[in-house]
Amino acid sequence: MKNDTYYSFGPFWYYRTHPDVYYRYRQYPQVNPSIFHQSASLTQKLLEEANILLQQLQRNDFAYQVMMYAQKSQQKEVEKLLQSTGVKARIETNFNPNGIHIHLIRKDIDCCRIILALRWG
Repeated sequence: MKNDTYYSFGPFWYYRTHPDVYYRYRQYPQVNPSIFHQSASLTQKLLEEANILLQQLQRNDFAYQVMMYAQKSQQKEVEKLLQSTGVKARIETNFNPNGIHIHLIRKDIDCCRIILALRWG
């Protein structure tokens, strides 16, 4: 048998039953970047909103309130406080004693999100 290939894996031998030709000529679908372009454009708008939020978090009084509500495990209050900055995106948060993760998500279309991971401990 000319095309027979055997491989050794430890004490066992493996016989490959299919030729390599199958993998060499695999067809991929045509690339269409239109959705990718739209997602990039909408993410750019989310970045602008993230910048607004980060500017507010640099204020001592605002950061103190966010940390105070988080320490009391009042997630809804943290999200309401972050939403009060004027950000139009939907906000979800996860926090622990080390920091907070803020998810900015498009409200109108579920195409993209930005996750801000900030440390406070």
